[in-house]
Amino acid sequence: MLGGNFMTRLMFMQHFKSVLSYSDHYFRLYFIVDDDNMQDVQDLMASWNVSNCDWFFYNLTEYEDRVKWIPNSHYSKYYGLSKLLIPEILPDTLGKIMFVDIDFVFRTDIFHLWQMFRNFDRNQSLGMTENLSDYYLNKNGKKSVWTARGRGFNTGVIMMDLDRLRDMDFKTKWRAVANKYLRIHGKTTMSDQDIFNAYLYEYPQEVKTLPCAWNYQLGVLSKSDKLCFEEPQALHFNSQNKTVRKNYLLYNAVRKEIDGIDGTELRKRRSLVSTHPAPSSPTPSKTNTCEQFLPLQNFRVLPNALGKIKENPELCLVTQFSKDRLHSFVKNARKWNRPISAAIYGKDSDLAEIADVIKALNRSDIAIHVVFEEESTYPINFLRNVAINHTECVNMLLADADFIIYGDYKELEDQARNLTEKEVLVIPAFETTNASMTDVSKFPQTKKDVVLSFFNKTVQMFRGKSWPNAHNATNIVEWIAAEHVYSVNYNRNYEPYFIIKKTSCPMYDLRFGGYGWNKVTHVLHLRMLNFKFLVSPSSFMIHQDHTISESLVRWRQDSHYQKCLHDLKYQFLRETATMLGFELHD
Repeated sequence: MLGGNFMTRLMFMQHFKSVLSYSDHYFRLYFIVDDDNMQDVQDLMASWNVSNCDWFFYNLTEYEDRVKWIPNSHYSKYYGLSKLLIPEILPDTLGKIMFVDIDFVFRTDIFHLWQMFRNFDRNQSLGMTENLSDYYLNKNGKKSVWTARGRGFNTGVIMMDLDRLRDMDFKTKWRAVANKYLRIHGKTTMSDQDIFNAYLYEYPQEVKTLPCAWNYQLGVLSKSDKLCFEEPQALHFNSQNKTVRKNYLLYNAVRKEIDGIDGTELRKRRSLVSTHPAPSSPTPSKTNTCEQFLPLQNFRVLPNALGKIKENPELCLVTQFSKDRLHSFVKNARKWNRPISAAIYGKDSDLAEIADVIKALNRSDIAIHVVFEEESTYPINFLRNVAINHTECVNMLLADADFIIYGDYKELEDQARNLTEKEVLVIPAFETTNASMTDVSKFPQTKKDVVLSFFNKTVQMFRGKSWPNAHNATNIVEWIAAEHVYSVNYNRNYEPYFIIKKTSCPMYDLRFGGYGWNKVTHVLHLRMLNFKFLVSPSSFMIHQDHTISESLVRWRQDSHYQKCLHDLKYQFLRETATMLGFELHD
């Protein structure tokens, strides 16, 4: 069951990888997801494409009214209460399921837990572990604490015999129990767990008590180290708050180990188990072919891994970067105070660090989409497309993450708002002539400053000396004097950074990766679609210098690489012309 904030996605990644790490069994996964998260979770699972596993989706939003009537002060809101609806949501053809909260990390094969269905007697329809705290003992006689037998049960793991629950009319009985005890307690404090415990107080014969090892609770109130003497098989990080309890710190190290597991290797292993491929002959070397320079076109993706842009803002920065440019992105985000949709290319082991850095920005309008590294040419256009696909902004500023954007953002929004479907608004790009300048506070902050720096030759057009075609068409001479938006002509190999309406933006061609024509071809596509190029007179951007990428070094030193990319560029040109009905002339 997935919903709520972005932390649930990070926990799900840990949970899912822990399950895959210990088990090669076939799985059927049932996701109950709300409207806001459905597409992201579907994209996540499609990108993982795990072998020997099927998954199905059910829309929680369609059922939320069935539990929203219950007064509830728990942080899980109605998501937790929705566990009571599982027999109603899942199809009648499904006989047994095992519900597990996503804040679980497994330390053994989950199939061993599934086998415990064999131990149910004819009356038992639910399997749970004891709640490993004194909460339900209610030693202080608090009215808010619901009725339970002894310490009660914890609903982090629930084994459900759905056939029996339906035969026993569970959906009618739990509602009657909830109404009875709501008249006493007023609201639920522990969400569904209060109602399940009241239900099992009324119908104790229906529950099978599971070994505590399968729900070793690590919340603030938990006393697992004093109440459970079995070797933990499933760790339950059931607390919204951070804690310094000794056993929490001990087992949190296990969770961090899970973070570092390479999901690609897990996927490969399950693929081998599923298919048992016969030995094959060695793959021919690609040393002398162009294929070696093409990036992969499928990656594991965690959309909206950190944050999600809730509304439809007028203007967003849409960008991409690799983990080693994270510091540059942070400097950018501290200046740009509008929403950001950013795809980051990193390893599984990078996720915790990325999360810490992004959370430290304390922004609610930044959405980070993680694309997990593979052995591939840097997939720059794949990343760009991910960032585009997962934003609902009206107008997108398409720029690399290592540019700081200056100017009056409100004025820039107004200029973007006036764009038609076949216009883009170019933001002039500069770089400092002092490559060692890393303190962005010393960059020119206003148009007046940057013009003065341009004449003093402490800044210049971006790539003005190494690749002048990239930005010359922007016409800086006109920009210096301009007070209004002006138009420029497209020139060959023009590759500006610009604002475009999302509804009219074509996707980037996935065949281009690393350095070489990846942006030029996109701008060329716009030109072939008869887009008009306008320039903002009030905004500009300055590049943060960084270490030269491997692909740029290759571009400068490897003539074969250059030839391959040139050939691909002209192949793209021919294909796009054919698609648009153009006739090219040599």
